[in-house]
Amino acid sequence: MVVAWCQFHEILRHYTRHDTTDLLRTKSSSSTPIHARPLENRHRAGVCSPSCSPSPISRRLGGKAARQQQREQDAAVLEALARNGTEHIKLELNGGPGPVRKFFADFAVDRVLRDRHAWYVTFSDGADTARRASRVLGGSGAPTLVPQAVGLVVGQPPSQVTPAPAAGKASWTREEMLEEAARMVESELRALLEKDITERVVGPLEASHWLTPEGSQPEHPQYNVDGVRLEGQTLRRPKGENSGMGLDRHYDWD
Repeated sequence: MVVAWCQFHEILRHYTRHDTTDLLRTKSSSSTPIHARPLENRHRAGVCSPSCSPSPISRRLGGKAARQQQREQDAAVLEALARNGTEHIKLELNGGPGPVRKFFADFAVDRVLRDRHAWYVTFSDGADTARRASRVLGGSGAPTLVPQAVGLVVGQPPSQVTPAPAAGKASWTREEMLEEAARMVESELRALLEKDITERVVGPLEASHWLTPEGSQPEHPQYNVDGVRLEGQTLRRPKGENSGMGLDRHYDWD
């Protein structure tokens, strides 16, 4: 009995060992073999390829350089406006300087400048050219620079901008406050009056003058007296009469 039990235990252990070995062999053959990465490949994996996004440090450096370039460009535009010394026109528009210069072709354009905010057009033939161009090209019926009308703003050169009150002054007397308030009110009223006159009176007259085709003459008024057309006719006083203004006097028509 004992001998039979030992033989059965030996057979069971033999088959169990072979089944476990086959199972391990099957799993290892079905899985993908894992190879150790060479040292060279590990080193290359740490190097960022050109398709990788830039690091935050490089982004900060690039943004700082771009901002510095924008500040230099803005300073150059302000310097050019101050050097011109006359009023300029500011307009917000995307595109190149060619269409802007062509839009102001009827005026003596000095320079066309641009910063990150807008375009600036300076003129070389007088201090009031910017206002005349704004009235002519910015009024109703004027040609457009783009499919829609573009707002034209007349600006003062940076060197002639009215300075603000001194910020370091801590106390004001009553006379100084009244004088400063009167100066501010007078300046605002003068600007509003000038704007109202130019927009309501001068602007339409200049726009009609610039937009009238060459060679065409405005129509002269025609006057009628008792149904008689007087255009192109003159009155001749009858002979032998004095120069008194008689109501029953008759005239001959030429």
